[in-house]
Amino acid sequence: MQTLNPKKDTATRSMITFLVINTSSITIMPTTVISFRLLNKSSNPTDIVLASIITTFLSTFIALIIDRLFYLKEKHNDI
Repeated sequence: MQTLNPKKDTATRSMITFLVINTSSITIMPTTVISFRLLNKSSNPTDIVLASIITTFLSTFIALIIDRLFYLKEKHNDI
Protein backbone atom coordinates (compact mmCIF):
# COMPACT_ATOMS: atom_id res chain seq x y z
CA MET A 1 0.00 0.00 0.00
CA GLN A 2 2.80 2.42 0.82
CA THR A 3 4.30 2.16 -2.68
CA LEU A 4 1.17 3.81 -4.13
CA ASN A 5 1.10 6.54 -1.46
CA PRO A 6 2.30 9.96 -2.71
CA LYS A 7 2.93 11.18 0.88
CA LYS A 8 5.17 8.55 2.44
CA ASP A 9 4.89 10.00 5.96
CA THR A 10 1.06 10.10 6.01
CA ALA A 11 -1.40 7.22 5.97
CA THR A 12 -3.91 7.15 3.12
CA ARG A 13 -7.67 6.97 3.66
CA SER A 14 -7.60 3.28 2.69
CA MET A 15 -4.89 2.55 5.25
CA ILE A 16 -6.82 4.31 8.00
CA THR A 17 -10.07 2.53 7.18
CA PHE A 18 -8.26 -0.83 7.04
CA LEU A 19 -6.77 -0.14 10.48
CA VAL A 20 -10.17 0.85 11.87
CA ILE A 21 -11.77 -2.38 10.63
CA ASN A 22 -8.93 -4.47 12.07
CA THR A 23 -9.00 -2.79 15.46
CA SER A 24 -12.79 -3.02 15.79
CA SER A 25 -12.19 -6.70 16.58
CA ILE A 26 -14.01 -8.56 13.85
CA THR A 27 -14.92 -11.99 15.22
CA ILE A 28 -16.84 -14.35 12.98
CA MET A 29 -16.66 -17.37 15.26
CA PRO A 30 -15.44 -16.94 18.87
CA THR A 31 -13.61 -20.27 19.02
CA THR A 32 -11.59 -19.40 22.12
CA VAL A 33 -14.68 -18.56 24.17
CA ILE A 34 -16.47 -21.65 22.88
CA SER A 35 -13.52 -23.84 23.85
CA PHE A 36 -13.36 -22.32 27.35
CA ARG A 37 -17.08 -22.88 27.77
CA LEU A 38 -16.67 -26.46 26.53
CA LEU A 39 -13.79 -27.12 28.94
CA ASN A 40 -15.90 -25.80 31.82
CA LYS A 41 -18.73 -28.15 30.87
CA SER A 42 -21.22 -25.54 29.70
CA SER A 43 -24.59 -26.99 28.75
CA ASN A 44 -24.50 -25.14 25.41
CA PRO A 45 -21.06 -23.67 24.65
CA THR A 46 -22.16 -22.15 21.34
CA ASP A 47 -24.74 -19.81 22.92
CA ILE A 48 -22.18 -17.02 22.60
CA VAL A 49 -22.14 -17.05 18.77
CA LEU A 50 -25.17 -14.82 18.15
CA ALA A 51 -24.09 -12.27 20.74
CA SER A 52 -20.60 -12.27 19.26
CA ILE A 53 -21.87 -11.66 15.74
CA ILE A 54 -24.12 -8.81 16.89
CA THR A 55 -21.39 -7.08 18.90
CA THR A 56 -18.88 -7.54 16.07
CA PHE A 57 -21.29 -5.93 13.61
CA LEU A 58 -22.04 -3.04 15.97
CA SER A 59 -18.41 -2.34 16.85
CA THR A 60 -17.34 -2.38 13.20
CA PHE A 61 -20.30 -0.23 12.14
CA ILE A 62 -19.64 2.35 14.86
CA ALA A 63 -15.91 2.36 14.08
CA LEU A 64 -16.61 3.03 10.40
CA ILE A 65 -19.02 5.84 11.29
CA ILE A 66 -16.40 7.46 13.53
CA ASP A 67 -13.79 7.00 10.79
CA ARG A 68 -16.09 8.75 8.32
CA LEU A 69 -16.81 11.59 10.77
CA PHE A 70 -13.11 12.22 11.30
CA TYR A 71 -12.60 12.17 7.53
CA LEU A 72 -15.37 14.71 6.98
CA LYS A 73 -14.02 16.91 9.78
CA GLU A 74 -10.53 16.80 8.26
CA LYS A 75 -11.91 17.49 4.79
CA HIS A 76 -13.91 20.45 6.11
CA ASN A 77 -10.85 21.89 7.88
CA ASP A 78 -8.79 21.67 4.66
CA ILE A 79 -11.21 23.90 2.76
